[in-house]
Amino acid sequence: SSCWVTFKGEVFDVTPYISMHPGGEAILEACSHDLDEHNHNHPGGPFDSPQVQAQLKPLKIGVLK
Repeated sequence: SSCWVTFKGEVFDVTPYISMHPGGEAILEACSHDLDEHNHNHPGGPFDSPQVQAQLKPLKIGVLK
């Protein structure tokens, strides 16, 4: 019922973003995963873009210890 991901030591609840994701429900494959792994597999890191960072910022719910 919810989709949380981690990225650079932070936790995000991306549940509200699922319906807006440009790849459709492909985002569901990221649930419970660390996006750092995906980012390192793509030169330039798609999650490092200013647009993605702006979308993630309001979804942040915590920090990993």
